[in-house]
Amino acid sequence: MSDDYSEMTEKLNEIAASLHSQSTSGRSSSTGSVITTTPSSYSYLSPYTHVRSVYKVVHQPVSAYSFDAHITLARLQQVMALSTAGKVTFKLLEPSHYLEWYHLLLITFSRRDQIAAAYCTLSPKEFADSFTGESRAVAAAVFAVESTFSDFVHRSIGKHSSFNFAGAHLNREYVETYVKDICAADAHPLVVNQRKTDLINRASGGDVTSLVHFMQAHGFDEQTIWLEVTTALNARVQVKKHFKKYKTEWKALEHLPGGILNSALNIFTKS
Repeated sequence: MSDDYSEMTEKLNEIAASLHSQSTSGRSSSTGSVITTTPSSYSYLSPYTHVRSVYKVVHQPVSAYSFDAHITLARLQQVMALSTAGKVTFKLLEPSHYLEWYHLLLITFSRRDQIAAAYCTLSPKEFADSFTGESRAVAAAVFAVESTFSDFVHRSIGKHSSFNFAGAHLNREYVETYVKDICAADAHPLVVNQRKTDLINRASGGDVTSLVHFMQAHGFDEQTIWLEVTTALNARVQVKKHFKKYKTEWKALEHLPGGILNSALNIFTKS
């Protein structure tokens, strides 16, 4: 068991690096990802009544995005080609998993290009306003990005899914309203909670990334996420001196600026 602590730290380093990469995607230099908190009521999609933290997939001010509509149309096929883009490995096969699926989908799509990052982050009006050019060119550019996103969503639903959205233009508005409502109608809180239990068990074995994504999707705050992760990994730290050092490092997170998640990122990504 002498390597338990180092293995646990390595796993924390992997998830920290992953989250750091997500938060700095789209030319951002900030590791902050929480943009707001909202009250929450019980729902079948998310049976947790905590105040909900909302995580941006890309942390960058609206003013940082500016695109030429004509150039966007000319380069869209090269930059955002489906054959070279990342794919969502977590398919929407179960309606109860909508929030986790969509969170991962936005993260993956936003990594394609700064245009994709902007589309996943900005409101429809803000996104349209980020383009310069004639109104027809801007409208064409927006539709082209939406169509690319729609194709990506269709591929991310899964061949064996019971959902049938054939021919639908699955832009963000459609997915965040109509698709969400359909999933909510068939979701069950016990399925959501079972998913969380399964991911905690996987985190105990070292796969903490999936648990963090799940908890972000359901709006858990930074400290709760990291407490859940470290609790899951506690079983791997059975040597007394390693556990003492583990507690010391955890305690240090609470006293650093920028929130406990940012602090953890800064500590665990150090070489």
